[in-house]
Amino acid sequence: MIDKLAAIKDRWINVEQELANPATMLDMKRFATLNKDYKELSKIVEQYHIYSNIVSNIESNKAI
Repeated sequence: MIDKLAAIKDRWINVEQELANPATMLDMKRFATLNKDYKELSKIVEQYHIYSNIVSNIESNKAI
């Protein structure tokens, strides 16, 4: 599961970089598609960050 979430985060980063590319903005259909993907992936990535933080906190507490 963690691998799938990491792959989704990588895709999110790639989409973010494509959206920042000026050439992508010239193709409005592609830009709209990427923007939609980015918004959908953002929800998952946000939850992934929360989950990763919780796991990290648990591991830190176990070490104590």
